[in-house]
Amino acid sequence: MSLISVSEALASIGEKNTVIIDARGGADASVRYASGHIEGAYFADLETDLSNKKLNPADGGRHPLP
Repeated sequence: MSLISVSEALASIGEKNTVIIDARGGADASVRYASGHIEGAYFADLETDLSNKKLNPADGGRHPLP
């Protein structure tokens, strides 16, 4: 699911106050980001930057963001 469409994202690249986040998961997430991403996009790792893994799963989800 995207927050905006691909065409909307591409049209807004370079505009003031536009931030592109490339969020990927998996052991090779940073390698895949390095091999191809939108120029100027920031990398966010789903496993480390966008999750809060608890010792007890009852205390919360692993990936709280959609």
